[in-house]
Amino acid sequence: MKELRYLEKLENDVNEELYDLLVIHLIDCDKKVENHKDKFIRILEEALKKIEPKVNEFNSRFFYRYMLIYCNKILRFDKKRQDIKDIKKEIIEDFTHSDATDQDKIPLQYQINEIRITYDTSYLRYLANFLYKREFYDKALYCLITARLIEPDDESLDILYDEIKAKISSKPIENTPFTEPKDKTLALDANIVISRIFYDVGQYKIYNKTFDLEKLGNYNKFVITPSVEEEVKDHLKFQLSIIKKKCEKLPFDYNEIKDILTKRCNKVLDKYRFHIESDDISKIKEFYSQYLTQLEEIVMNKIMSGRLSSKLRKLAQRESLLPEEGDMKFLSEAINANVSIYTDDKDFTVFKQPILDTFGVEVYSEM
Repeated sequence: MKELRYLEKLENDVNEELYDLLVIHLIDCDKKVENHKDKFIRILEEALKKIEPKVNEFNSRFFYRYMLIYCNKILRFDKKRQDIKDIKKEIIEDFTHSDATDQDKIPLQYQINEIRITYDTSYLRYLANFLYKREFYDKALYCLITARLIEPDDESLDILYDEIKAKISSKPIENTPFTEPKDKTLALDANIVISRIFYDVGQYKIYNKTFDLEKLGNYNKFVITPSVEEEVKDHLKFQLSIIKKKCEKLPFDYNEIKDILTKRCNKVLDKYRFHIESDDISKIKEFYSQYLTQLEEIVMNKIMSGRLSSKLRKLAQRESLLPEEGDMKFLSEAINANVSIYTDDKDFTVFKQPILDTFGVEVYSEM
């Protein structure tokens, strides 16, 4: 009788379209619908059905949060619902403007992006435990770091963190000084290429770190590999979307800025484009997996400043504590092309000597 009254309360929320109140009423629902799971699922399905047509660009952040929480509650009782998993994937892809994936399982990176919308760590806690028990320590720590950002006072997360850390042993890294490259072919990383494109357009200010490549270019050859080209193009698309919104409120000509940045991008890519394939990056993943302590430190330094939303966005760029997949492809391309790397990314510079010893690739950085 008590369960039926609880379900009646949920139905009232859905009928009255009180979607935020429904989220509150779903707290601890696992303990309240043990004997009426099918009816509970039908109520949430109805909520999804009613809310989906109402989503627009102004309310999507709120409605997506509600929908994801409803989906997760359904999956708690019926983990095989591919249609519900598809809804979650579509929401994340729209939120991040990423390309769709054909995978049946929702990629871990999607789960982190989901947290950016819901701030609900319940599934991430489960995932951290699941991955820890299967000895995927890099991914377990990745989940745990994210959960602890949102729930820094949760002692149970601290206990799990200590258990995982006790299982990890990282190889020491020899600290060797950087030298200046000469007569080298240098594959430029994305940040350096971006600095050659994204600077002020007339009175429109674009703040970016700058790199002095003039002197280096007198003694070395520069190349841009396919993975870096792809990342630069994605960055251009992302930045133009931001600039367009700013130009709606500021007295700047968006089309002019877009044309200039696009021309700069094409000019740089056309000048240094280098066709080389990346191999399977499993060996590179194995390499970085030997240094989880150092990788954790790098990640924590990268997310040290800024608001919580900014920290979560940075974490979502990875799929685990390992470097972003694009960076690992970049290293694979450098190995195949037998070229050196010029970068300021600590995922490379910290591992300068091990990368040289393991793969024969020299890493250079601004001195």
